Amino acid sequence: VLGVMLMLGLAVLLSQDRQARIDAAHRQSLALATGVDRLLYFGMRNLERAMAGISADAEAFATTAPEQAQALLADGMAGVVSRHAELHSIVLVDARGQAMTSGEGDPALPDWAVPMRSAGRLLVGPLQANGEGDWWLRLAFPFGQDQWLLSRLHASEFERMIRDLDIGRDGSVTMLDQHGTVLARVQNGGHADFVGRRIQLPEQVRNATGTASLRMVSQLDGIERTAGFSGTNGYGVLVAAGIGLDEALAPWGRLAALASAIVALYGMGLGYLVYRLATGERARDALLDELEAQADWLDQAQQAAATGVWRLEPDEMMIR
Repeated sequence: VLGVMLMLGLAVLLSQDRQARIDAAHRQSLALATGVDRLLYFGMRNLERAMAGISADAEAFATTAPEQAQALLADGMAGVVSRHAELHSIVLVDARGQAMTSGEGDPALPDWAVPMRSAGRLLVGPLQANGEGDWWLRLAFPFGQDQWLLSRLHASEFERMIRDLDIGRDGSVTMLDQHGTVLARVQNGGHADFVGRRIQLPEQVRNATGTASLRMVSQLDGIERTAGFSGTNGYGVLVAAGIGLDEALAPWGRLAALASAIVALYGMGLGYLVYRLATGERARDALLDELEAQADWLDQAQQAAATGVWRLEPDEMMIR
């Protein structure tokens, strides 16, 4: 009974410890995701304010210096680009995405920006290869009635935000757009270029909004993780942070091995004790059988010789 109670107690403790470690990994991954999400929010808000400043300055130039408004606008955009190293360029484009200032337009802009147009709101568009092995993320800010400030953000800036985080051996942090396209990814388990790949977003964060904590196998590298998702930045970018489940449960595995060793030693000790008791019992039974046999032989011998049996009782000073 004691052994059964010991094993049941260890099993309950191990189960609770395992669940506690998994819950802690869920909390850590969600904390990482929400922390990066807040950092992303402040970064995008700064860019949004810079775009809003360009738009406000353009309206002022149109009123105070209409003849020089175009040149002043170009200077203003160049100044913003020089102050924000993460930006590659800012171009004023029309409703069709054609450039109205120096720089490259975006013919695909009506497909992704117009449906999401919102006054004073920076919109995050799709990735664009820069032709040198890297990526730009297209951003659009409403300008006037049917125009846009089109900017191209170095996607590597997102990777810089999530680099050097404490994510463990098998952890990862990924930024995705609302369609599931990878914008940036950092992982310690090995380097691979996942930017531009598309995955299926979990149902809980299908629109890249809200938060969620899940246990899932990564579609990118096949590692099972506790994954935290956060999409509260308001710019349609989803942050996913994962903690490797095997790594999180590694201490529990050592604890389970130790508990198993204790149970095994207890079982071996109990088995040896039972073996010794059984051996002693068999020896006692054999001795009793031998005594009974000898007593029987003696009785038969006495009956055959017609003699009695005498026994000396020293304490009573008599002979029987």
